[in-house]
Amino acid sequence: MASGEISVTVQTLDRWRAMAYAPLDGTKVLLLVRHRTWWTAQKCNPEDAGIWEAECEGQWLDHNGGGWSWAGMSGTPIGWRPLNLCERVMPDGQLCGLPPGCPDCGRCLVDVGLEA
Repeated sequence: MASGEISVTVQTLDRWRAMAYAPLDGTKVLLLVRHRTWWTAQKCNPEDAGIWEAECEGQWLDHNGGGWSWAGMSGTPIGWRPLNLCERVMPDGQLCGLPPGCPDCGRCLVDVGLEA
């Protein structure tokens, strides 16, 4: 870790995928956007850090060299996930949270003894 950096955990990290794997074909996704002052809030007043990050619907646009486009908080996308996620409850009480049609699609139903 470089001098001056702090190590913090994103509260919802398990729900988000790395931006390096986000679709660049114009598919709309849900972005986790973090304002540039988030790290200061996290360091000084962790209770307020949540107001400096937001979930925004966005997509990659190829216009002017390409880039992410979204409406909402100013900042940088740090994670993404599909817009439509399976909301079935797993046996452990957690939401399945996988995109429909993913390789594990139906695992939530199989795990509870139902058919997909």
